[in-house]
Amino acid sequence: MLASGLSSLGVEAGDRVGIWSPNRSEWLLTQFATARIGAILVNINPAYRLAELKYALNKVSCKALIAAE
Repeated sequence: MLASGLSSLGVEAGDRVGIWSPNRSEWLLTQFATARIGAILVNINPAYRLAELKYALNKVSCKALIAAE
């Protein structure tokens, strides 16, 4: 279960979890998992370059990041 996996990583209610991926089934699973533990899902544009990604992650203080292969 993704929710328990995020919890075991130390993600708690109110923490932000980023997802950096095009539209996939993992988006829906991540949305339900973060909602289940009370975390905030942050959608990050998959077209971002590394500098833009770094800026976005620092700006919103993501505790974890889920990325496509």
